[in-house]
Amino acid sequence: MGANVSKKSKKRQVGKHFRPNIKKQKPRRLKLRPLEPHEKEMAEEHHALVLRFLRANSLPMEDYYDVVIFRYLLAVEKWFRRPDLYRYSFTSIAWAAMSSALSHEREKQRRRPQTVSLEESIPGCDGLTWRDAITQRNLTYTPYLSEAAL
Repeated sequence: MGANVSKKSKKRQVGKHFRPNIKKQKPRRLKLRPLEPHEKEMAEEHHALVLRFLRANSLPMEDYYDVVIFRYLLAVEKWFRRPDLYRYSFTSIAWAAMSSALSHEREKQRRRPQTVSLEESIPGCDGLTWRDAITQRNLTYTPYLSEAAL
C-alpha cells in the first residue's frame, strides 16, 4: 500500500478476498418495546405456538410461560426488522428463539446452588447424613456475634 493510504483504510487479505480491518463488535441486543399494530396482530395470531412449545417440552405454564413469551415477542420484532429472515417461516424463527430462552433458563438454574438438609442422607454413603460429614474444622462462624450476646 502506498504512503498516502491511512491505516484505517488499509485492508487485509484473506485468501483471495479483501476484508476491511473492522473491529468485531458484540451484537446489540434487542430490547422489548411496545409492539407496532402489525407486530401485535402477528403475535396474537401465532400465540398458540407458545402454548404448543410449552406442551411439546412438557413445561408447566406457570413456571415457564414468562421465560419463553418475552423471547417470542422479541422474535416477532426481529421478524419485521430483518427482511432477510423472511426466507424462513415465522414459526421456525419463533421456535428457535423460545428454545434458546429455555436453554438459557435451564443453564441459569443449573448454576444456582442447591439447598440440602443436614438431616438428608448423602447419596451412595450408606445412610451417612450431611450433619455426620461436617467436622468442626468445616464450621465457619463469626466469633464477635456470639461474644456480643454475652
